Amino acid sequence: MPDFCGTCGETFTERSALDTHQLETGHEMDQPDHPLRQEPVMPVPAFTPCPGGFVTATPLPDGRTLIEGWILNLNPYDSDKPRTDPACHWIADSEKEAADTIAEFTNDLAAPITA
Repeated sequence: MPDFCGTCGETFTERSALDTHQLETGHEMDQPDHPLRQEPVMPVPAFTPCPGGFVTATPLPDGRTLIEGWILNLNPYDSDKPRTDPACHWIADSEKEAADTIAEFTNDLAAPITA
């Protein structure tokens, strides 16, 4: 099925030709949900190490992502076994929100703790 430009009505047999036309002319590019205007989303890493701990991302059955920040505790009650303690968590609705939350948690966990 041919694609057509909604601005000028020109018909294209291949989607790539329509995309090129829209890039060159700016037709329909003002629509925020246009595929050529959407930011690419990086895959969300399951494990992100950082100074002082790490961040995990777990996909949930409903499509959201559970993000958890963990602090490495080097002075636990049993000094032979260092452990990790949960520090923060968030449920992200989209991959972009998950990636942004991972970056935020990584920065927070890497910051020095002040009393």
